Amino acid sequence: MEMAAKERILLMSMLPATGDIQTLKMLRELRESLAFSEEEGKAIDVRIEQSKDGQIQTIWDANKAAGLPPKDIDVNGVLKALVVKLLQEMADAKPPTLEDKHIELWDLFCG
Repeated sequence: MEMAAKERILLMSMLPATGDIQTLKMLRELRESLAFSEEEGKAIDVRIEQSKDGQIQTIWDANKAAGLPPKDIDVNGVLKALVVKLLQEMADAKPPTLEDKHIELWDLFCG
């Protein structure tokens, strides 16, 4: 599945940190494939910062990220189903928690 830099960053931020051991191993592999090479990171000025309230944030230059070519990410059936479930839960929440930034991921995984 071809994924733009913005989609890769957003998906990494959504992946759960807990689960059964098999799922955790698959998630680790997915995170590694979504990760940016050193060269890509420099090209889009990606960095991790801690906000004043203690939250960790990934910051990048969106204009430069738009210029990166998409990366082919292998998202197998189990992981794809997990991402679809995460997005669907956001859509079904009361009130829904999907945001404009999720549209591209929704189209990739659910569309």
